[in-house]
Amino acid sequence: MANTLSTSKMTNPIRNLVSKRRIRYTQDGFDLDLTYINDRIIAMGYPAEHMESIYRNKIEDVQKMLEKNHAGCYKIYNLCSERSYNHKRFPYYSGYPFKDHNPPDIELITSFCRDVDEHLRADSKNVVAVHCKAGKGRTGTMICCYLLYSRQFNTAAEALHYYAQRRTSDSKGVTIPSQRRYVEYYASLLQSNETYKPVTLYISEIRIAPAVNLKEGTITITGQDPKPLPEFKRGTNNDQQQIVAKLDYCMPLAGDAKIELVKNSVMKEKKCHFWFNTYFVERSAKRDSEGNLLLEFSKSEIDDAHKDKYHKEYPNNFTVSLVMRRVPNGRFSESVTLKSSSQLISCTMENNRQSHIFPQSQIPLQRLYQQQHQHHSPLQPQQHHPPHRQISSDPYRPTIIKHHNSSPGGFLQHDQTQQQHHYHQQQQLNTLPQQQQNNHQNHDPQQQQQQQQQYFKRSLENIPQQHYADDSHQLHCQDYSESSSSESSTEEDGWDSGESTYL
Repeated sequence: MANTLSTSKMTNPIRNLVSKRRIRYTQDGFDLDLTYINDRIIAMGYPAEHMESIYRNKIEDVQKMLEKNHAGCYKIYNLCSERSYNHKRFPYYSGYPFKDHNPPDIELITSFCRDVDEHLRADSKNVVAVHCKAGKGRTGTMICCYLLYSRQFNTAAEALHYYAQRRTSDSKGVTIPSQRRYVEYYASLLQSNETYKPVTLYISEIRIAPAVNLKEGTITITGQDPKPLPEFKRGTNNDQQQIVAKLDYCMPLAGDAKIELVKNSVMKEKKCHFWFNTYFVERSAKRDSEGNLLLEFSKSEIDDAHKDKYHKEYPNNFTVSLVMRRVPNGRFSESVTLKSSSQLISCTMENNRQSHIFPQSQIPLQRLYQQQHQHHSPLQPQQHHPPHRQISSDPYRPTIIKHHNSSPGGFLQHDQTQQQHHYHQQQQLNTLPQQQQNNHQNHDPQQQQQQQQQYFKRSLENIPQQHYADDSHQLHCQDYSESSSSESSTEEDGWDSGESTYL
C-alpha cells in the first residue's frame, strides 16, 4: 500500500505537467486528465497502458472512475488514429479515428454525432466519454460539433467558447485554425439544412503574399493517403512581392484538401498548412473579373503560422490565396486543362484523402464522375452500438432535443443518381454499337460517317441538361496546352500544431 501511494505521488507531478492547462478530475481519490463538459459529456486524455500510463491517464483508473459514477451507462469514443488499446475493458465503445492536428471530414462528424445522440437518447442516465491523445483539439472539435448538432448552441463561436472554458483553465480549447474551421463548416451545414455532397473544383493557381522566407520551396496538396503523385519543379523569383504558383493544368479537388508550404532545404522544413472543404468554398470565396473563385486564408486561419504572434516569420498581413473554378457540366465537356507559363515555385501533389485528386493533365469527366462518388476511407469508424433508429426528415440532426432527453439522429445522404446517369450517357456517346464497329470494314467511308452522325444525334437527345444557377459561372476551357515533367516524392504528415507531439 505504501509503495502504491509513493508511486502515485511521484507520478502525479509528471501527469500534471503533461496535461498543461487542461482541467483535471480530482474527486473521490482520482486524479485524471478528465473534464465534464456538461453532466452527460466527458472530455478526457488517452487511457494509456504500460509505460505510457506513467504520464497519461491509467486505463485502470479511468475504468474505475466511470464504473463508480456511471456503471453500465457510459460509452467511450476514441478519436486516435495513431494508437490503440484494449477497448474490451469498456462495455460500450466506438472509434472515429482521424489524424492528430487535423480536422475530421464532414461524413465522420455526422456519423459521430448520430452515434452520440443515439446513446444519450437511449437513457437519461447515459453519458459519453470522448478522447483523442491529449483530449483537447480533436476531442473538442467533435464535442463542439455535437453541441451544435443537438442545438445546445446555435453558432460555432458559442460552442467553441463554451468548450474552452469548461476544458481548460486558460480558455484555450480548440486552437488549430483548420479544426475550428470545420466546426464552422458543420454549423453552416446545420443552419442551411442542406444535404452534403462533395463539390468538385479545379484549382489552377496558388498565391502567397508577401513572399516571406521562401526563396525555394514546395507547395503540397495532400490528404490522408500517403501514396505520392508526380512532382512539378519550377524556379523562383526573388524580385516579386508575392509568390504565384500556376499549375500546368487544372487540378480537380473534391471534398477535403490540405495545402502545405515546405521550405526546400537539406531537411525540407515544413512551414505551415491548412485544410479546407470544397463544398463550402463558394459561400466564402470572392470572384475575380474572369469568374474565378478566389479563396483567401489570412495568417490567423493558417495552421502553424497563427502561432507566430510577434510576426518574426510571417507578417501580420500574410495570406495564401487559391484560384479555383467549378467543374464544367454538360454534354460537350470531356476534358479540362489549362496552359501555364509561370516558373516560380515547385508544386507537389499527393492523393486527396477521399481519392479525388487526379495527377493527369487531362481528366475525362466520365472517369471523374465515377471516382468522385467512390468513398475510400483508410480509417473506417469502429462501432459497437445498437442499429440506428428511424431517420428524421433533417439529414443532419434531430428535430427536437431536450436536456437529458434526445431524439432521432441525423442521416447523411449521397445522391448519386443524376451523376451516374450522366456518366452512363457519356459512355454511350463515346461508344459505337458493336455491330457498327464490326461492319466498319464492309462499309464505304461516306456510309460510315452518316451512321455515326445519326447515332450521336440520337445519343445527345437522351442526355439530361445540367445548368448552373448563374450560367456565367460555367467553365469554358479553350486554347489548352500541356507542359509538365514529373518525378515521385513522398511527404510525411503529422506536423505539430497546437498540441505537443509527446503530449
